[in-house]
Amino acid sequence: MHDLMHDLAVSIMKHETCIPEHGKVMDIRKTLRHLSFDIPSIWAILDNKRKLKFPGVSLRSLICHKDEFTYDMADFSSSLLKQQNLRALHDHGNIKKLPNIVCKLEHLRYLAMSCYGIKRLPESLTRLHNLQTLKLMNSEKLLELPRGLKVMKNLYFVEIESFDSLLCTPPGLGDLTNLRELSIFIVGQDASHQIDQLKELNLGGSLSIGGLENVSNTKDVKKANLMTKNDLTSLGLLWTDGAEKTHSTEYYEELLQGLQPHHNLETIRIKSYQGFNFPNWMSALALKNLKKVSLESCRRCEHLPPLGKLPSLAHLNLDGMHSLKYLDDERYVNGEIPFPVLTTLSICDMPNLVEFRRGNSVESFACLKEIKIRQCPKLPGLPFLPTLRSLDISGSISATLLGSLRFLTSLTSLKLSHIPELAAFPEGFLQNNNALETLQIDSLPITTLSNVLDNLSALKNCEKLTPLSGPMNQTTALRYLHLILLPELKYLPESMQLFSALEGLQILGCEGLCSLPDWLGSLESLSSLFIEHCKNLSSLSDGFKTPESLTRLEINGCPELEKRCKKPKGEYWPKISHIPTIYIGGKYVQNIRR
Repeated sequence: MHDLMHDLAVSIMKHETCIPEHGKVMDIRKTLRHLSFDIPSIWAILDNKRKLKFPGVSLRSLICHKDEFTYDMADFSSSLLKQQNLRALHDHGNIKKLPNIVCKLEHLRYLAMSCYGIKRLPESLTRLHNLQTLKLMNSEKLLELPRGLKVMKNLYFVEIESFDSLLCTPPGLGDLTNLRELSIFIVGQDASHQIDQLKELNLGGSLSIGGLENVSNTKDVKKANLMTKNDLTSLGLLWTDGAEKTHSTEYYEELLQGLQPHHNLETIRIKSYQGFNFPNWMSALALKNLKKVSLESCRRCEHLPPLGKLPSLAHLNLDGMHSLKYLDDERYVNGEIPFPVLTTLSICDMPNLVEFRRGNSVESFACLKEIKIRQCPKLPGLPFLPTLRSLDISGSISATLLGSLRFLTSLTSLKLSHIPELAAFPEGFLQNNNALETLQIDSLPITTLSNVLDNLSALKNCEKLTPLSGPMNQTTALRYLHLILLPELKYLPESMQLFSALEGLQILGCEGLCSLPDWLGSLESLSSLFIEHCKNLSSLSDGFKTPESLTRLEINGCPELEKRCKKPKGEYWPKISHIPTIYIGGKYVQNIRR
């Protein structure tokens, strides 16, 4: 917003809006209509959370910003919730219980709340007959919605952020003809929960349909009229895992064939589908606008649909495709390029995957920038990927996979974690990866990094690792270094002085480390230093001097060092007192804003 327009809006609304600041007096006027606050600030202002009073005020909107702790809304806002003219209530806090008084706000149009501790919403919520928007955030524990939701005829938008725990959706949702967005519909066994409830709903945005194993007749799925819902941008088709025991593969294939969406669809997720083949509507002709595909736990599928021919596909996630051997086995003609705009690829739990593309060497993945590979033990290597920037590999891998990384010359970030077979890196590992800036090694059974230290950026959970050594002369571009859970690390190597661009250094769980070197002060770009749970780190070297650039120092779980850095009488306090922000032993010792 332009500054002049902002000033104009403020001048017009200043008597109707209030955003209290921490520690300042809150100006309560009778003209106040809109209040926005966070819990700590308003509690600090009021001293007693139960003394919150708004005499003569008629609020229209109330916004509580996100807070890190769980609370009971009724503890602080009983007087707020007696605001009978309230139209909008948006609570980002971690609510553990919804007060009954909320269900008496008969003029409420908009209700958004974080359901962190809520398993069931009260039936009294259905009294809010004027409610148009119901938005439930942090709803991982939510099991049930009010069964009488169908009487809320003015509902326009229902969003449930996380619905994996939801057992069912209320019956008769097809009666809510004003509904334009419904994030989840779960098919049940009785008529009021069948998929034909979606028939007359003109839904858009994001829709997931769960419990598809409860569709009694595969021909009934066409009654959902998905092809006519041209405003749908995202669709999830979800079966309950394990339902394949009660249905044949033919049932799955016929059912999915009948769930064809409108060609405007941009995102599709299919989970626990147990047919052998995907429907023919999953093609470039039917879904030319598709940008994101996620296929999960489709264990019987031996072939993917022709995803490589989708002209807009940018993100592909494959997880639990146990029978799949190739990501692509299509034929391409007339200069077609497979996966022309794909930028991110995630392949997880694929025990039989042996190759990205089968057969010919047609150039493919021309725009691929990020790959995540987890638990793909038979994948021998990666193809030439000239644009790849980020690679994350974890779980069991083949002995030859890492050797193929030398051809990924544009790689800037590499993470290797929890690979049980990897006791040593292959010869020449990373020798051609001159662009590499970040290397994170996490929970590997390795004992040395002598052949990879040239590009070291992050090091985690390698308990057998001996002290860092070796050349580091090519790490001057390094900005962040994390040394985590390295109990054998006894000192920081002097070659780290070459990290002239280093801005952040974290040392965590390095129990063998006893002292910090004096050359640490030569890291002229270092702005943040975090030292945690290094119980034997008790001293700074005699010539130790913190860099002038350092603006934040944190020391936790280092009892002796914490004692020596104590303000103001600790022997090391004079060496660190110039640092603006100092956090020691779980408390701010100094916090000077520059």
